[in-house]
Amino acid sequence: ETIRAYSDNVVPVTRSIYDGVVVDSDIERKFAKDLETRNDIELFIKLPDWFKIPTPLGGYNPDWAVVQKRSGENRRVYLVVETKGTTQLENLRFESERWKIEFGNQHYLAIEVKYRVMSDASQFDADIPLKI
Repeated sequence: ETIRAYSDNVVPVTRSIYDGVVVDSDIERKFAKDLETRNDIELFIKLPDWFKIPTPLGGYNPDWAVVQKRSGENRRVYLVVETKGTTQLENLRFESERWKIEFGNQHYLAIEVKYRVMSDASQFDADIPLKI
């Protein structure tokens, strides 16, 4: 299916199901470009707006789904990633953002899918605990 977006908001990519991803911010733009350069990232998609997890505060739409091949291992890690300007959630502008991230975290824990909050793609190499 064709996705319509302003060309300024599309990052050309090769490791996705489309040849470009629509980004909402400079943080997402840098994240997508950085994912393209990482040999351990096999596939990533920007989750569409309609993909929402129900929460008590309304639908939560995480940013990314990523398939990562772990170096030296014969397995893949499937993750959902939320990109923010900080991994210090207490510094987010709106308290509702923190709560939706917590609800998302609980959702993915329940279905045993790894969920991370990152400010850039280098954080795949660090285990940053999620603190609400």
